[in-house]
Amino acid sequence: MFVVFGLAWIIGSSIDIFLITYLNKVLGRGTEDLYLITTFSLAGIIIGSFVAPKLYDSIDKKIGFYLPSLIFGMVILGYALRLPLWLLLPLLMIGGFVQGIFLTFLNSYLQEVTSQIYYARVASFYTLLMKGASLPGYFLIGFLIEKTNVITVGYFIGIYMFFVTAVSIIVLPRMKGIHNVQVSEMNH
Repeated sequence: MFVVFGLAWIIGSSIDIFLITYLNKVLGRGTEDLYLITTFSLAGIIIGSFVAPKLYDSIDKKIGFYLPSLIFGMVILGYALRLPLWLLLPLLMIGGFVQGIFLTFLNSYLQEVTSQIYYARVASFYTLLMKGASLPGYFLIGFLIEKTNVITVGYFIGIYMFFVTAVSIIVLPRMKGIHNVQVSEMNH
């Protein structure tokens, strides 16, 4: 699961580089208009975070991991297709919504299946991955924008997120009804 999360989060944590460049190069707006992007994205994340706990108990958790990657890829393809801003902003809200679902599912799942004995280690690794994945993501997106253009990078991100979706579907097991794994104290 951490591999899937890492693959998705390389892009998810560094998407702002793409969006800022898009705002500037394609829409011809300055960074002072960044609020347009952040407001819609943040609103989506907040809504997704409120909806996710209800979904978490009612659907196969695997869906909560792969569907956000698929939808996020489609959202970024909307940017690559140069849709009008009035369509892009709601798409960005949808992207934030599924990002909120993805992160809430991941946090909830880790809390549900990790024994208290190992939880600190798992949480530390999760935090390391969450913070560390952005560095190669920033480098990769920045490098690709520098060597190609922001539209090409939008297509790349969309296709990459479809790849992450496929990996998630193939690699992750069915996760409905998973219960906490308890480790006997005597095993230590």
